[in-house]
Amino acid sequence: MEEVLRPIIVSMFVAVLFIYVASTYLKPNTGHKNTDDFLTYMALQRGQIAHAAVMVGVVTLFTDYILESVSPE
Repeated sequence: MEEVLRPIIVSMFVAVLFIYVASTYLKPNTGHKNTDDFLTYMALQRGQIAHAAVMVGVVTLFTDYILESVSPE
């Protein structure tokens, strides 16, 4: 069970850290529309950081499950 939970917890931590750092230190004034839109999106996600972390955890869980079910072993 620990083998399954470790990547989920790490991915959730990385998502929270990335959203926090991107919304705190990076500002959408690069002049590149796609980059500015992404940074604006990250700033908006800061209010929903727990929901974003749970979503990343669910995606990681299902990805791990699918990779294990299609492995040739």
